[in-house]
Amino acid sequence: MDNYNKYHSQTEGFLGFYYPLKPFEELARKYLLEYSLLAELPLLPKFKRDFEAELVTDLVYFNLALSSNLTPRDQVEQIISSGPTSSLLIPSEIAARNLKAGYQFILDLQVSEAPYELTEIIIKMLHYSLTKDLDIKASNPGKYREHYIKVEDHQGNVFIPPKSINEIRPLMVDYIQWINSPMIVGQPFLVRPALAHYFLGLIHPFGDANGRMGRFIEAALLHTKGIKYLPFMLSEYYYQHIDDYYLAFSQSINDKDKEVTGFLEFIFGGFEWCLERLKGLIYDYLHQQLLTSYFDSLFKSRVINQRQYDLVMLWYQNRGSFSPEQIILVSPFNLLYRRMSKRTLHRDLKTLVDLNLLLCEGSKYRINADLKL
Repeated sequence: MDNYNKYHSQTEGFLGFYYPLKPFEELARKYLLEYSLLAELPLLPKFKRDFEAELVTDLVYFNLALSSNLTPRDQVEQIISSGPTSSLLIPSEIAARNLKAGYQFILDLQVSEAPYELTEIIIKMLHYSLTKDLDIKASNPGKYREHYIKVEDHQGNVFIPPKSINEIRPLMVDYIQWINSPMIVGQPFLVRPALAHYFLGLIHPFGDANGRMGRFIEAALLHTKGIKYLPFMLSEYYYQHIDDYYLAFSQSINDKDKEVTGFLEFIFGGFEWCLERLKGLIYDYLHQQLLTSYFDSLFKSRVINQRQYDLVMLWYQNRGSFSPEQIILVSPFNLLYRRMSKRTLHRDLKTLVDLNLLLCEGSKYRINADLKL
């Protein structure tokens, strides 16, 4: 019992929670250390721009998918990258643009070492960004619902949140005071955003987009703490593990002791998943930069000639396995050898294999992407 953190609000215990403190403290320290090491790695502006563009597309795509909107990812990318249009948009296009607006709304929040103070105004403004112009009868952008609902996930689990605005308003006042209280702010890293996500879902204050709101508020609290990228990667984890996502909610909602361990474990597992994925992307990028620098040094020191340098660079960019016959025919490699003899090509390939830049596998060659420098 000494290793547990327990709190009950004054609203009939609605905001009460219970979980084992020590293991989450240890995980929080571990994740913060791993993130700080990643954050210190040097990344070129182009990588950041490209990665952020992919990130917002994924954020929109997976949040649409979590709402059973299966708009293809390439179409999502096209929708959110296009400028303003005078033509009428279909609902999926409006929803995609709204999600991008929600992403930008969070990016515009001030990052500070001090805990971010969440307010009802911020919550309502974010909800407005996510739901404006959507022709959904139950939705009233930026305003709490005034009607009864029951919530059912895709597994058939049902719970009934507060029934009317007369219950929702005081609960949201309590929620804001509670989430900004020293006791909640003092929880281990990730616990406050996770609890904000969970309890907003429990209150379900809006007629529509409560799931998105929980995820975006969680992302906002992480972003304002100075955590880059990861807050917006979590939506992919939630979609890839959607059954576990709903199960974590359901188990915590139905626990008579208000234990939220299952939900916290799911969120912490998601953060670790995102950390590992980000680590892999950054390490691949840094390895690519090292390889490119190594190719440059071989060329400048005349170990390889211009044609061999161009070949290995094209190969690294295009990957794949190719035979000498394919290299002569396949673009863009054929541009290098259209006026060269087969003997020249074989000599170039042997040079690059001897330098361990290419690997020969039977009759085909491929780039040595795992080259140890």
